[in-house]
Amino acid sequence: MVPVKRLVAVVSMALVIANVLLMTSWRDNVNNYYRRSIKLREDVNIPTTSATAPGPIRVLIHARMRTGSSSTARYISSRPDFQYLYEPGLIFRHSQQYTFNAYDDSFSQLSPLQPELSEVIEGFFQCNYSHSPLLVYFLNRAPWVTTQMNISNLGVKNKTITPEKLTSYCKTKRHSIVKTIRITNILEAMSLLQRYNVKVIILVRDPRGMISSRERFQVWRFRNDRSRKVNLPKFKHAVQNHCQWLDANIQAVLYGPQWFKANYIVVRYEDLTDRPFELVPKLYDFIGLDAKDISAEMYNVTKIGNGMAWRHVLPWERTLIAQSSCPGNVFDVFGYVKAKSEHDLRDESFLLMRNVSEMSDRIRFLK
Repeated sequence: MVPVKRLVAVVSMALVIANVLLMTSWRDNVNNYYRRSIKLREDVNIPTTSATAPGPIRVLIHARMRTGSSSTARYISSRPDFQYLYEPGLIFRHSQQYTFNAYDDSFSQLSPLQPELSEVIEGFFQCNYSHSPLLVYFLNRAPWVTTQMNISNLGVKNKTITPEKLTSYCKTKRHSIVKTIRITNILEAMSLLQRYNVKVIILVRDPRGMISSRERFQVWRFRNDRSRKVNLPKFKHAVQNHCQWLDANIQAVLYGPQWFKANYIVVRYEDLTDRPFELVPKLYDFIGLDAKDISAEMYNVTKIGNGMAWRHVLPWERTLIAQSSCPGNVFDVFGYVKAKSEHDLRDESFLLMRNVSEMSDRIRFLK
């Protein structure tokens, strides 16, 4: 009989080798796709808008599932002068036009949703909900979302939320923020973002921390159904999707239009979680808000903790799969360090993330 530990090690190593063999073709396909998108964006003649033009502030948090986007948004959306659109992509749960899985954020799943998703976001920026029937329908059936958006009072006492109510509420707010985990290629939304002079916060997270959080969320969500587990193929697929999205953002910030380069910032989840008192004021400064307006209570709207806690939770075998499912340049660009042994993984003296001050100046990080 082969010892179980040795068998697990052999299977894990086989998966690692298979991933490496597949990575080159996957990487080439990603690069070709984004080069075409970048060329498309460069061919579009968009009127220039001054990044410092006075007027309403509009913010987009561009993230992925289980990367801390909700808690990051609350640092801004909790302000009384902001209206907040929480995860507009969820509306497609109620659409018969798309096959929608809320837990699949692959490009193939999300690409068909992009035109309508952009339309919903634009209507939000315009205070115009007449072209967003799915959004209104969804808000009337998702009270937890209206709570997130601070509009639960619009539908109290069995009253229906209507486009007119949403428009009236919108007009009482000077600024707007959207949090979404379902935009695929940020370059394809460039005309919308520039038209409304949107500040883009690209929120990234270590792929290993993301998948660890997603697994634990899945366990909690299906806690009464033991048959619903994240198996290894789905695990690898989720990591690859996340890394493809991270790579897309590298391409966008390095080779995208000049307007975008002046209006984005990359925020590492781990930095913001561990140093909010230092970084939230700097985030406000990027957006164009006065850091003096940050109250002590605002830091209580989200958790403050160890952004690398996953290293004590994720099994070593799965850590190897996560690391091998992601191109090395993605780890390098965002400052994440691969563990070479389980000892490295568990030993906190071995740093799994470089200090943000060491990151390349070619990409603007919050630091």
